[in-house]
Amino acid sequence: IIEPMAFCQCVSLRQIEIPSSVTEIGYQAFDQCSSLTNIKIPSSITIIHDWTFRLCTSLIHVEIPTSITEIGREAFNECSSLLKIKIPSSVKKIGEHAFMPQIIYI
Repeated sequence: IIEPMAFCQCVSLRQIEIPSSVTEIGYQAFDQCSSLTNIKIPSSITIIHDWTFRLCTSLIHVEIPTSITEIGREAFNECSSLLKIKIPSSVKKIGEHAFMPQIIYI
């Protein structure tokens, strides 16, 4: 598990590779990591919790696996560099303001 708020406000964090042994990313784990550009979520994760990547303003690419069933409230809020994201059909719930400002969903 990546604990809640584990990397919160780590403004120097540019990339992270999450191993498949991780089964949960806690809420706000990467909140305000303004230099983070790419994230690949392993298929061992099923939920993207509330505020997980909020204010990651440099985030341009997110790979969401088909194991994800829920994207939490404000999960990608204010990720202003994230212009396009593919949401798999496995996602059954998207929380309020998950993607603000508006981006293109494919």
